[in-house]
Amino acid sequence: MDIFKLLTSYDKTLIIAIILISIAAIISYPHLIINNNNYAKYAVIKINNQKIARYRLTKQQQIAEFSFKVQEKEYSGQLEIAENKVRLHRLPEKIVPRAIHANMGWIEESYQMIVALPIKLTVEIETEQKNHPAQLDGVVY
Repeated sequence: MDIFKLLTSYDKTLIIAIILISIAAIISYPHLIINNNNYAKYAVIKINNQKIARYRLTKQQQIAEFSFKVQEKEYSGQLEIAENKVRLHRLPEKIVPRAIHANMGWIEESYQMIVALPIKLTVEIETEQKNHPAQLDGVVY
């Protein structure tokens, strides 16, 4: 039995409309969540989940230097900020033997992160809403 013979033209239109709306929702949802151009973005540097520095992301290119301690020794690092993006420059090879953190490139969204192991240093993006806190932070399928 052919199922399309049982469907009327209205049924077929309804099925196509539901499929198109579903596809549009799946495509547009990430853009609605990420579209936070009205909010200030900050690069937050943490070691062992403790904030050590916070820099506002701007369109102008700048190098932000920060210092941190690892095993009671003082080290410094550099963040490059440009076009509302940030990247971490190479940290000293003595404390981070591999340059994976430097190869991670630029990040610009709150779901992206740069990680430098074994010192557990992270660079994350935070957004700050002026009037309302974020009510929705993601979806699980």
